[in-house]
Amino acid sequence: MESKFEWGLGNCSIFVLKPCNLKTLSAIVFADEDGHRLNAGGRILLKNQHGENITAKYVVITVPLTILKDGDITFVPKLPADKNRAINTIQMLRAWKIICQFKRRFWPEKLHQIYSVRGFSSEIWMWSRGSAVNDDNCHVVVGLETAESAEQKSSLSGQQVLEGFLSYLDEMFGTPSDPHPATDSFLDYVYFHRSNHLFIRGGYTSLTAHVHDLRHLFARPVEDRLFFAGSKL
Repeated sequence: MESKFEWGLGNCSIFVLKPCNLKTLSAIVFADEDGHRLNAGGRILLKNQHGENITAKYVVITVPLTILKDGDITFVPKLPADKNRAINTIQMLRAWKIICQFKRRFWPEKLHQIYSVRGFSSEIWMWSRGSAVNDDNCHVVVGLETAESAEQKSSLSGQQVLEGFLSYLDEMFGTPSDPHPATDSFLDYVYFHRSNHLFIRGGYTSLTAHVHDLRHLFARPVEDRLFFAGSKL
């Protein structure tokens, strides 16, 4: 990945990651369909989308759950039935995040986080740093939304999300003398809808009912050689 904007304490720039030329995994092969090992060393064969092969003694799978749900990686032989049941049952819905930079802090000094049930963004973080000796000031507000609420905004453009987010901040922090503090002090933003990314396609796994045991099944290694990890567990 490469950075479009530099992030640092000295300049308060906003960063965004752009995809580089990644080689994605397309197959993990233990054995042929009859269960016969492909090589005497019992190593696992990994293939990427370009047809290139490497072998490994152990493999750790950390891809998002959506990648496994969509069948992007072929397992030979197929994964155990209980693990496939866990993959198909555990949910991973959408998520988006917006990071906005402002000229000034318009929220209370000791306010750092907001949880909103029916607002434009379900979670908001504030971070502010001011200097009394120079112009090295930084005021940032981050908005996050997941699951069904994020699904409803998946078709919105970054500009539409920005306008909705600024309007929501104005509604919360506006006063008669300063009705649009967020809009008037806005400088820059980064918006990222994780569900629209080719190698992510989702946000966080949802803690739905009756999936606790399935998470343990999902995390269980295969033959003590193939391991599963990540936020989905």
